[in-house]
Amino acid sequence: TGAGIAEANHIACWDGAGWSALGFGVNGPVHAVLVLKGEVYATGAFTLAGGGAADRLARWDGDAWHEVSGGLGNTGRALAYADGALYVGGAFREAGAGVASYRLARLFDGTADCDRDGLPDAWELRISGGHVYCDPFTDQDGDTVPGLAEYGADTDPFDAGSYLRITGIGREGSVSRVYFPSSSNRWYRLHRAAVLPGPEPWTPVGSGVRGTGGDGYLSDTNTGAALFYRVGAGPDTF
Repeated sequence: TGAGIAEANHIACWDGAGWSALGFGVNGPVHAVLVLKGEVYATGAFTLAGGGAADRLARWDGDAWHEVSGGLGNTGRALAYADGALYVGGAFREAGAGVASYRLARLFDGTADCDRDGLPDAWELRISGGHVYCDPFTDQDGDTVPGLAEYGADTDPFDAGSYLRITGIGREGSVSRVYFPSSSNRWYRLHRAAVLPGPEPWTPVGSGVRGTGGDGYLSDTNTGAALFYRVGAGPDTF
C-alpha cells in the first residue's frame, strides 16, 4: 500500500520519476487497469473508490474516483477496449443494475458516455456504425447543426431537413405563439430577449413542455414589444 509515498491504497501512478497516489485509492486488491481517453479504469475486489461506493469497477478522471455503470456482482479480473465499448471479465454473474452476465460484460450502453463528449454511447454506435468516438461538433448532413445539437433535439443527424428550428410566430391578442417541429422524446422551453445580441441573457418564458412528435408551439404573453425568441430542447423537463 505504500509505493514509496505516504499512502497509496492498492493503486498508484508512476510518472518515470516517482510514484503518486490516485486520491484515496480503493479499499481492496486491483487486478486489472486500463487507460482509456486519458482516464484510468480499475477492476478488482474492492467496493469503495475514493471513499465512495464502487463495486469492483471504478474510473479515475485525474481528480476523483467514480463508479462505473453499477459495477460488478463479484471480483473483476480483466479489462479490454474493443469496438467502442469497455469489456470486463471476472468471477461475477451480474453486472450493472443486477443484469445477468456470466464472467464477461459489456458495460457501456444506454445513456453511458465513455468518452464523456455529451453523446450517449448508444447514440454514437447507431450513427457511426460501430464506435463511440464521434466528434460531437461534426455536421453529418450539412444542415449546419452539429451532432451534439441533433442529439439534444432528437433530430436525425443524416437528414438535412431534420433539425430544431422556429417555423413560425403567430399572435392572438396579447399572446405570441412560437411554432417548431417537436419530438415526443424531448422537452421544450421558450426564451426571449429584447436585444440581440445584448448585455442581458435570454430570459426563460413559462415552464417546459413535452413534445408531441408533430408541430408544437410555446406561448408568451407580452405587451406587443418587439422581441427575439429561441426554443431550447432537452431529454428532461426544465
